[in-house]
Amino acid sequence: MPMELPAQGPRLLFRGKEIFLSGTNLAWFNYARDFGSQTAADRKAFGGFFRDLRANGANCARIWVHTDGSASPVWDSQGRVTGLGPGFLDDMGAVLDSAHAAGILVLYSIWSERLKNDHHELVTDTSKLRSYLENALKPMVRRFRGHPALVAWEVLNEPEGMTPAWGWKDANAQTDWRIPVPEIQRFVNRLAGSVHRWAPGQLVTAGSWGFFGSTDIVLQGEGANWWPGPNRNLYADDRLIAAGGDSLGTLDFYQVHFYDQSFPTILSPFANPVAHWKLDKPVLIGEFPSFGLKYREPKMTIAQAFEAAYQGSYAGALTWQFNPQDSAYTGWWEQARAGAKALQDAHAGMIDPAAFPEKPVAIAGRPDRAEAARRPVLSWEAGIPVLRIGKDAYRAGDGRGLALPGLRAPRQLERIQRPMK
Repeated sequence: MPMELPAQGPRLLFRGKEIFLSGTNLAWFNYARDFGSQTAADRKAFGGFFRDLRANGANCARIWVHTDGSASPVWDSQGRVTGLGPGFLDDMGAVLDSAHAAGILVLYSIWSERLKNDHHELVTDTSKLRSYLENALKPMVRRFRGHPALVAWEVLNEPEGMTPAWGWKDANAQTDWRIPVPEIQRFVNRLAGSVHRWAPGQLVTAGSWGFFGSTDIVLQGEGANWWPGPNRNLYADDRLIAAGGDSLGTLDFYQVHFYDQSFPTILSPFANPVAHWKLDKPVLIGEFPSFGLKYREPKMTIAQAFEAAYQGSYAGALTWQFNPQDSAYTGWWEQARAGAKALQDAHAGMIDPAAFPEKPVAIAGRPDRAEAARRPVLSWEAGIPVLRIGKDAYRAGDGRGLALPGLRAPRQLERIQRPMK
């Protein structure tokens, strides 16, 4: 049965309007290795991926960045991070530009819980965490702040998979680390705070495995004993700040995952509107099966699942996943296309990129006297920042900044990359 309406709850705002993020997870073409060594064929594949999504009514893709840390960032012999490696940021930028050209928003998911296997000390050792924040995260988020295709950063996928209570052992893992919840919360807090500090206005989330780790309401009914101990919202502002000490280290919206072949109905966002969970922020359904829900009641086609998420006032719904390697368990994007297209046809004003036009933003600068009488305006074209002063236009091909006569380069770069409003 569909959920009961009305379904009240906070919606996600994008460019000043409510948006519903509809689409899929890539999540990768080459596991943990999509950035840093892209070929022309790789970039073509990303372009085709984004065009496929847009042609079928989607507006968002969730893409994994470091994943387990096996290929990036660059580690020294002590397990500290020294950088991102050649070409890494260029590849990330090319993906964002390609997404923007197709009308797709990107949610970059920075880490997977699988970093616990070989790089768990990034979570447990604050000095190693600082090396990552300064040498990898900082250049990454500063480079892309304000990019029109970047809707948010996700700092960690399914953190519960690291914990002593809820964690699981990966089949091929050499180690089976279990990390205490407060240390995971500290990790989330420090990454979120760093993004907010270095890219003001940029949205941040974390991808919770399920509502047992994302709500304080008492979960009752069939499946209530599926997880050990009481459920709890691990990502509430006060809990993250208490664990990590960074007042900026909070989430802008929550994210949960749901698979009815594994989870009881009491954890289902498709059976309960967002208000049911008594949370203070929008909630994105970051993963769910591409073929819909067919193992527990209420069973839903993919079109019905998308519509239920929309009617339930969620911030969006992203299927797992574009490629067919998990198709036996979750289906794949080919099975979700018609549902995504039907959703946009019914609710274009909340989904179609045309409903969210980019607006040029006036910026402050230090032009010479001849330029002073003209008002500089910053906009984006095909993912590239363009500064217009009168009839003259200045652009940067690499997305990092503009060489404008009369502006001091460091200050100019700061202004060019300020978040769009």
